[in-house]
Amino acid sequence: MTIPYSTNLFYESIPFEMLRTYERNPQVLVSVDNLPAVCHNLTCDMNYIEPEGNITSFTYTTSTKKLVITGVGIPSDVTNITSVEFA
Repeated sequence: MTIPYSTNLFYESIPFEMLRTYERNPQVLVSVDNLPAVCHNLTCDMNYIEPEGNITSFTYTTSTKKLVITGVGIPSDVTNITSVEFA
């Protein structure tokens, strides 16, 4: 707080990294195009999701649009597979 030559109060701006809220999950700092961003309600939760299996190889045929995945720990029942994500 500074008082520059008058009775008005001037408060310095607070950087995003100093804003804190009580959260149960670990929080992360977010930036978009090297600019700091604020998450909805200041909650940038980080959740680790354990993958179901490990893909060792895959082949994709464009003519039939068929994806064949081989790996370890992959569910054998096709109805239990809701999505496949490559990262």
